[in-house]
Amino acid sequence: MNQLRKQWTISILGGIAVFVLIFVYLSAQEKKIDSHFKMTSGVRAKNFIRQGRLITEDLVEEVLIPEAYLQPKAVRSLSELKDSSGRWIFKAGAGLLKGEQITRSRLSRDSRFQGMAWAIPAGWTAMSLKLDLEKAVGGLIRPGDWVNLFCALDSRPGKSSPVSILLLEDIQVLAIENQILGAVDEPEEKNVFKGFENGAITVTLLLTPKQAAAALLGLEKGSMWMTLNSGLDQRKDIPVAVGMGQLGEE
Repeated sequence: MNQLRKQWTISILGGIAVFVLIFVYLSAQEKKIDSHFKMTSGVRAKNFIRQGRLITEDLVEEVLIPEAYLQPKAVRSLSELKDSSGRWIFKAGAGLLKGEQITRSRLSRDSRFQGMAWAIPAGWTAMSLKLDLEKAVGGLIRPGDWVNLFCALDSRPGKSSPVSILLLEDIQVLAIENQILGAVDEPEEKNVFKGFENGAITVTLLLTPKQAAAALLGLEKGSMWMTLNSGLDQRKDIPVAVGMGQLGEE
């Protein structure tokens, strides 16, 4: 009799264990199925968005997406792409296909709303020079170009004659007036630089502190001229200084 009871007890406990395992398995499957059908909000591209394009309302849309298919770091609403004042502040860090979910890993903050300081490498500085157009290649320089700075120094007590020197070589242009390197908006007009109105232009350069000090001294003591570098020229650190006695020499 006791042996029979023992067998029944074991059978009942085994049945309960099996029931619990089945219940746990079915619950997990139910949650998995629910996750496939539970919808949540997400943002996707309406059409192809090229790299560097500012993300705006005409390019993206907020839609319902099954939660199971939501990408990691997905943008859940259009408001996440704006700042507190409602300005769109992100651009495509890579090309985005039509229908692709917008994720933060594929976006970069627009430098215009971060401030130029975030575009300056550590240990460098930005310095602006206001030059007459003829001293800045007629105003044909654009953000991202590389330039040289020449300084013409007048004769001074103890100096024999005026001299022109290559003060700074191969310097990158960060901005021209209000046009910043990396900006994605296309100019509405060909002449977008306000400086053209008075025959002068403001050029912002990326410099080391020592280069900035040299540029400041050149502005104070001489006449500064900017030349545009060739994109094919690989020569660097070639000293240049020309005095009156060297004019006409080859």
